[in-house]
Amino acid sequence: MLHVPAMLWLAILAAGAMAQQPEHNVSGRLREVRIVTSDIFRPEAADQRPVLHLLNGVHWETRESVVRREVWLRPGQTVTAAHAAELERNLRRLGLFAEVEVRLVPVGEGEEVDLDIVTRDRLSIIFGAGASSVGGVTGFRAAAGESNVLGFGDRISGSFARDSEGDFLGAFSYRDLHVLY
Repeated sequence: MLHVPAMLWLAILAAGAMAQQPEHNVSGRLREVRIVTSDIFRPEAADQRPVLHLLNGVHWETRESVVRREVWLRPGQTVTAAHAAELERNLRRLGLFAEVEVRLVPVGEGEEVDLDIVTRDRLSIIFGAGASSVGGVTGFRAAAGESNVLGFGDRISGSFARDSEGDFLGAFSYRDLHVLY
């Protein structure tokens, strides 16, 4: 087993962290906004496990327009790394994505930059079930939902419950991503 002194490990970790952090001094006039959305599982992972292909197949990939709606920066405006970081935080807050990366890319020798936004969806299908027994009354509950309906980021869910006395209870909910959010 290779033994590496603790100080060397700290230096290696610090160098890796510095390499992964965006440059804080990147800024310029925005030329273009490029958005790439992707499915839940990367193709190389899905190739190894066929069930992942199935989950990607039944999942609605988030539409580019949903991401674009969140971008307040427009071509011609001056943008900074702080703007990119704020946009990345806002996209993560939506709860639609497993990964979000927003970065400014310098273009040529001028002071223009492109804004690259890359997202990977998270699993948005929800299932649940339960059973109970209280005071001789047994019950069963089932629920299902989707938190990215048709790729628009809207949420829909329903639940159903029945007990041994024949009582039924059901609920249905819908939430638009951009109404009262």
